[in-house]
Amino acid sequence: MIKIIDLHCDTVGQLQAGHDLAGSVPAGHVTLDRLQRGGVGTQVFACFVSSEVPQIDAFRRAVEMIENIHTYCEDTSQHFRLIDKPSEIDRHETDQKINILIAVENGYALGNNLKNLERLKEKKVCYITLTHSKHLSWAASSGESHAPGNGLNKFGKKVINAMNELGIIVDISHVHESTFWDVMKTTKRPVIASHSNARAVCNTVRNLSNDQIKAIARNGGMIGINFFPGFLDPTYALGLKTHCSDLFAELDRIEKTYMEDPAGKSRALQMFAQELQKRMQEYAVYPDRIIDHICHIAGLVGTGHIGFGSDFDGVPALPTGIYGSDIYPALLDGMRVRNFSNEDIEKIAAGNFIRVMKENYSD
Repeated sequence: MIKIIDLHCDTVGQLQAGHDLAGSVPAGHVTLDRLQRGGVGTQVFACFVSSEVPQIDAFRRAVEMIENIHTYCEDTSQHFRLIDKPSEIDRHETDQKINILIAVENGYALGNNLKNLERLKEKKVCYITLTHSKHLSWAASSGESHAPGNGLNKFGKKVINAMNELGIIVDISHVHESTFWDVMKTTKRPVIASHSNARAVCNTVRNLSNDQIKAIARNGGMIGINFFPGFLDPTYALGLKTHCSDLFAELDRIEKTYMEDPAGKSRALQMFAQELQKRMQEYAVYPDRIIDHICHIAGLVGTGHIGFGSDFDGVPALPTGIYGSDIYPALLDGMRVRNFSNEDIEKIAAGNFIRVMKENYSD
């Protein structure tokens, strides 16, 4: 059975709320049972730090989430194994434990201190998503239209160079196009877009243009396909703008209100998701849309630069028939129907990310 690597989930929020992935997780996309039934061998847990957090607290918040993952993996070592080396994926790909990798989502967590990169590397962080929905002082985000400093400033370029030296993968999901092109001029190692799709299939700023996709391929990097319908399907994306533009303002309020209450935040996000799904119930998106994006990228640059980056437990809706990590066997079957070879499927499922990780890894 092909072992899947999923480049991005936000399931650390479930851990912070006190849920056990081996038990019952209300509304959880990622559970031990789903991971096992989905054939997931390695799951990346992203530690998201909101820009609503005071800057002085941002790095501490990231470390708290990272340490939560460390502790959970130690306490559930019969099921989960925390890793940080590509060789550990190769070595353990045939056993039944789930490998966990750690990422940090939003370079805001660095607190404008390069020394914090070294500390994150010591804590087994494998990649950092440079921005989230708001501009940083050193990097522009796709979530805002104006790009101060035109992408990366001098400090931002120092961040990229330091990540390259430390072996922390640069993740360009969420960045403004100006930041993207500055990253591509600066980095000496392959980058990833951990949870982004093709803009030609669904025109949203969170997705990648054909030129960006080609640049990632030239760089030797890869793209993890995001399962959120708003990034998969143009009709659904338009529906979000029509019916839910006011609703997304709630996310910042939730972050501010529940900064010290992970369980309350989890409940509030569930209510947010329920309201969004209610407003969007007339719009149906099916799993084949995921394969549409894979096909488009493969047609541009081949199958050596594609992976999965579901964004499970971080999105308020999923395509019809997808409930979590157990979907992967059906997706692989759908790819076979579209004439992807077993070799191509193995690369997309895991091989491409293992290669990128090896090309970034530093002893």
